[in-house]
Amino acid sequence: GEVIRTYHDDYWTWYGSHVYVSEYQQVDGQEVLHTHTLNAHLPIAIKFIGSDEGTITIESKFGGDVILAGQLNNSSGLTSIETTGAIFATSPEVTVGGRRVNLSAGSGIGTAGNALKINLSALAGAYESLRAITATGDIYLTEVSDDLAIDKVSADSGGRVVLKAPGAIKVAQSDPTTYYQGLVAGGALTLEAGGGVGNGATR
Repeated sequence: GEVIRTYHDDYWTWYGSHVYVSEYQQVDGQEVLHTHTLNAHLPIAIKFIGSDEGTITIESKFGGDVILAGQLNNSSGLTSIETTGAIFATSPEVTVGGRRVNLSAGSGIGTAGNALKINLSALAGAYESLRAITATGDIYLTEVSDDLAIDKVSADSGGRVVLKAPGAIKVAQSDPTTYYQGLVAGGALTLEAGGGVGNGATR
């Protein structure tokens, strides 16, 4: 390695000699290489984080309408739309999907010419439900695929409520033994179902 002077001094002694003092340092480096092996075929543990179901939440709290121009697909969880205005879609192809759909509006849900399409997810071991409430105006909702399970649908100011389903219109459950209220309220009610209305004599 390179020789480096690290210290230098000189002085005179009392008897007249001139003394020179120097210190030098030489460093010899050494490179050591190691080779390691890793078994890449061994199993790797993977753990997913997050919720067991998806959630879609749309809120408009300052008087604006919620205008849906595309699908809301949520096959496993809650889809919630809340506004002080109205909720409606731009075309009949738009659907709002979810295991539980919660709609809260200030001035109507859907329109007479274009009912808002609902696609409740009927999953094994789970319970689907719809809750739709408007402070004023009417409610027009159509289930697109199967039964329409009702938690509560209400036009609070006495507006018209029109519900349609290819299957039954029935009272929704929250668990195997508990049912929601199943209330449909409004000034004029129209229920059209391909598989009957209600769950039996008591609901």
